[in-house]
Amino acid sequence: MGMTILYLGESFKVTSTNKGNTKIDFQHKLIYVHEKNHTSELIKSQLMKVYRQHFIQLLSEEIAIYQPYYRVEINTVRIKKLKSRWGSCSSLGNLNFNLNLMMAPRPIIAYVVVHEMCHLMHMNHSKSFWDAVALKVPDWKRYRSWLRTYGHLLNFDYDIILGEQKC
Repeated sequence: MGMTILYLGESFKVTSTNKGNTKIDFQHKLIYVHEKNHTSELIKSQLMKVYRQHFIQLLSEEIAIYQPYYRVEINTVRIKKLKSRWGSCSSLGNLNFNLNLMMAPRPIIAYVVVHEMCHLMHMNHSKSFWDAVALKVPDWKRYRSWLRTYGHLLNFDYDIILGEQKC
């Protein structure tokens, strides 16, 4: 198979197996995909399922870290396959995050979580908004720049088609 894919900013080799469940072996940087037919669409579907499960847990952890500082009411957290945004929020306290973000390094994910939480206080990109972001993510400019430079590489379709990921 020979495909690699990013997971939390690190390259993992994807390998197919006919046994067990799809799982990620952190120690050996391997992703075992349980899929008998080995078609790229089925493999992509399995990867997205595992990423979604891991992302739910990661987002819960990140929100728990930052919510005491910002004291915002969060209604629901959703993971979506967004086309052009890393996250979004609504005035009802709903937070949405792009599943592809699970490929980014964890500090980038934390920045996006804080960014969206701060939008619950300031529904704009005013100085007050950026000051709130900077309280917990002082390097936010560096992370925003990283997303602008490398964000196009964080994409399941890119990985499946090319088979290699560089970042």
